[in-house]
Amino acid sequence: RFLKDTAHLIPGSLDVMVTHSPPAGVLLGKANEPPWINELVRRIKPKLYLCGHSHNPLPHKFDIRTKVVEVEEGVVGAHVACTSVWNSFSGSPLIVDMDSSFTGTEGYAASKHTL
Repeated sequence: RFLKDTAHLIPGSLDVMVTHSPPAGVLLGKANEPPWINELVRRIKPKLYLCGHSHNPLPHKFDIRTKVVEVEEGVVGAHVACTSVWNSFSGSPLIVDMDSSFTGTEGYAASKHTL
């Protein structure tokens, strides 16, 4: 139903897309999850995609490269959940600073080094 309800959205029509769950196989999403979020992000191509739901790994297993990635070509994705595996606050805020003229991977490549 959700894909049908969002069928009117065209590529580039959203700057920011937010979903509760992450896409399958990326941003801490399990690889065997249904791919409908991946399909939606691929079709709409927002500049920034945000999700949560999946809890952060324990601090000794945490890797920032699992929290900020290029989800699709030109789409920066960030997992912004702030709880650990035990539902306690964990980590620090994630700041995404994107120039209003951001058009894809050039801005992403520059921002990777400022995390």
